[in-house]
Amino acid sequence: MPFSHHARQCPEPTASVRECDFTGSPTEGLGALLGAGKRSATQVESEGARRARERLAQFDAAAAETAEKSPPLENYANNSSPSPRNRRYMLRSALWDVSSLKRCRSCGKHVREASGEVGIRVTEGHAGFAGLVTCGSVWVCPVCSAKIAATRSVEIGCVVARALSEGCSVVMVTLTLRHDRGQALGLLWDSLAGCWKRVTGGKSWVRQVERFGLLGFVRATEVTHGQNGWHPHVHALLISERDLSSSEVDELCTSMWERWASKARGLGLRSPLMQASEWHRVTADGSSGTSIGDYLAKGVLAAGAIGMELTQTQSKVARSVHSTRSMWEVLREAVEVGEAGAVRLWLEWERVSKGRRSIAWSRGLRERFGVGLEKSDEEIAAEELGGRDDTIAFITRAGWASMVRRPVLMPALLDALESGGIGALHTFLSENNIEWRPA
Repeated sequence: MPFSHHARQCPEPTASVRECDFTGSPTEGLGALLGAGKRSATQVESEGARRARERLAQFDAAAAETAEKSPPLENYANNSSPSPRNRRYMLRSALWDVSSLKRCRSCGKHVREASGEVGIRVTEGHAGFAGLVTCGSVWVCPVCSAKIAATRSVEIGCVVARALSEGCSVVMVTLTLRHDRGQALGLLWDSLAGCWKRVTGGKSWVRQVERFGLLGFVRATEVTHGQNGWHPHVHALLISERDLSSSEVDELCTSMWERWASKARGLGLRSPLMQASEWHRVTADGSSGTSIGDYLAKGVLAAGAIGMELTQTQSKVARSVHSTRSMWEVLREAVEVGEAGAVRLWLEWERVSKGRRSIAWSRGLRERFGVGLEKSDEEIAAEELGGRDDTIAFITRAGWASMVRRPVLMPALLDALESGGIGALHTFLSENNIEWRPA
């Protein structure tokens, strides 16, 4: 039976969340920025946004201080910019006060354990916290999103590596919709899903599965925003059991694009442009198309190279080509500047993206290449580093409260432990007056 797309609804976590006594008053959220009686239509304010901006300022100040202490060449390379970990923690701390999603307002802030303590773990040179609430939002939370994308990329990379080792063909295809400024994200995203369903359903798809020996596909959705409004599009990997020629790849993907375009027109959208879509083969030796070697040259491990290309789609290169910005950039603009347009975009993003899948597998493909049962985003985000035996210290309730007030200390603590070991951790805790106890 030809494979088809299937979706699985992930159950809501049932574990109780302990609301610690340092959470403060209920958040006003970004929605308060758009209320009547604010300063102006473009420069708006709320208590929640003010607190979020103060947190962002903490991270910026720490980055500037690091740059000042660095040697000239390193200072030039740093350019006063926070590390990827710092950026993720920085934006997540802003969500504590401005997100419209309750779970995102608790992520990485509230403690699960009745004791109110947070564990500090280290294993194989990596450090992390244990006992914290996670939201599992791949779209809204930068910390959970990075963790989920890393896991998905390895899974996809393993499938690609195994498929190529068996002599299968792997084709990457990108399909886009024409969009205009002012079109609602929900309309475009629903249209995107409808177009993909048309591409991978019906008698035409069944014939292609048989003709081209297709084993399945894995599809990723990407959304950016630019001068022409919301820009949702699909990246997909198609896997065939045989060696497809270039002409066969073109025939297959052209037919897919034609069904895609036909459905878009049927939904009332402007006809997509073929030149805005693309496809190419992924090869192991670089003889044609895009090779794994090309990704290895960028310093990416073989198993996850193609997967990272598919799951971590918010790259600077991709955004510059389409003159678009990532949603993390929209979030920072909404919080830092309070610009009404960015605020509205982020609130629309939170509302529309909720519950949607970023990665979808065709039925049976994971099993065919031995990557096992798929975990939900929430399950991946909730996974903690190491185990109980890897816990080297506990931050007390009072100590964690002080870190929540100064979230810049969270990534800084992990950096200190990873670079300087337990001695550096003890010094860091003492210098920053963080209450703790040995494990």
